[in-house]
Amino acid sequence: MKQGVRFLVMAVCAAAVTGCVERRYVIYTDPPGAMVLRNGQTLNATPVDDHFVYYGKYKFTIFADGYETLKRSLAARFEHDREAYTQGKTEFVVEVLRRAGHA
Repeated sequence: MKQGVRFLVMAVCAAAVTGCVERRYVIYTDPPGAMVLRNGQTLNATPVDDHFVYYGKYKFTIFADGYETLKRSLAARFEHDREAYTQGKTEFVVEVLRRAGHA
């Protein structure tokens, strides 16, 4: 009988402890201020943190101001020229790195 009570008490304590866990993540970027989307929903600018309920697959999209516009413009201009498209992003990337203190 005592073993059964001990087991019950331990089981209740274990269940109570696992219910108090809050699962969170933090996303940092360098430089800070990039926008973050999780599964298409805007979270905020970095650094950003949020909770999650379950482990699984999430799609994160991170972009800096002006980058999406630049990519769309380059894609229209260089639709069939992958090298020119890539080279077109160089100035933007160098400027972002310069502002972050890496260039």
